[in-house]
Amino acid sequence: MYKLKVVALLLFSLFFINCDKSKKDNVSKNKFEEKLPENFYAKFDECQCHKEAVRILDKGIKIRSDFNSIDKLKKDTKSKKEIKRLAITWQVLIKNCFQKNFARMFEPSDCNDLKTLEKKKRKLQDLGIQIDQGENIRL
Repeated sequence: MYKLKVVALLLFSLFFINCDKSKKDNVSKNKFEEKLPENFYAKFDECQCHKEAVRILDKGIKIRSDFNSIDKLKKDTKSKKEIKRLAITWQVLIKNCFQKNFARMFEPSDCNDLKTLEKKKRKLQDLGIQIDQGENIRL
């Protein structure tokens, strides 16, 4: 009798785990259909990484600046979705660039202006957007 209860409990648990997993997979597929491949920026050198990082931050700043408050941005579905997509793109860019160009990403150069990048990132944070949160950004 004990073994039967254990088997039934295991089957019941597996059923609910699989159901929950398929729901999460469907939600994540629908939530961000435009998700980049994990290696999208894998061939970028530090200059290309910097240029793309600035582009992403500038676009985020522009979108956020179109609204008087973060609450108004949160109510605009299209802009909110675009900010989330930018945060995911940011995460993929940073991961790929650090994997390929780790040490060079910390060295200032003509094409890798770390101060400008930090200022833009700080401005976006001051506007209420934590882009480093990537897929987990809350808006």
